[in-house]
Amino acid sequence: MNLNPSTNAMHPIFVNLANNNGLYNYTPNTTAGIAPLGPYNCSQCHNPHGDSGYGRLLRGRYETMAYVTYSPNPDSYQACWSCHSTASIINDTTYFSRHNSHIITHQAPCIACHYSPHGVPSTELVRFNPSFVTASLIANSGPTFVDGGNHTGSCTLSCHGADHNNVNY
Repeated sequence: MNLNPSTNAMHPIFVNLANNNGLYNYTPNTTAGIAPLGPYNCSQCHNPHGDSGYGRLLRGRYETMAYVTYSPNPDSYQACWSCHSTASIINDTTYFSRHNSHIITHQAPCIACHYSPHGVPSTELVRFNPSFVTASLIANSGPTFVDGGNHTGSCTLSCHGADHNNVNY
């Protein structure tokens, strides 16, 4: 595994591998009060002794298909909710007030916008999945996320049938 300690954001993971040792952390305020601060061990999300039936050695369900009808039973994102607050995200009480719209209304999986939970350059853990997100047709650029700091940002992209040109949140 190649975790990059120079990234701005990642789940705070303690790694003890011959080629990659240390604690890779991020600013505590990036949890937005919806996840414990960590550090985490790989085994909190992954089963090191074999697949549990969810793929990628994950301990819980994590949908990666487009147009997922969200269901709390069985939970479509059990892997995420083991640390992140389901209620905070689904009820839009996080810094990003459009989780409900994306997950429930547009049926987008978490992986559409949070493509790499192990580390990305933005403090919001935003990295767009090219399988779901493309360049903005109007702006003829992107897909990009501009981190505005203090849990703000803007997106220029096309996804879920809509074009976003520097849409702020």
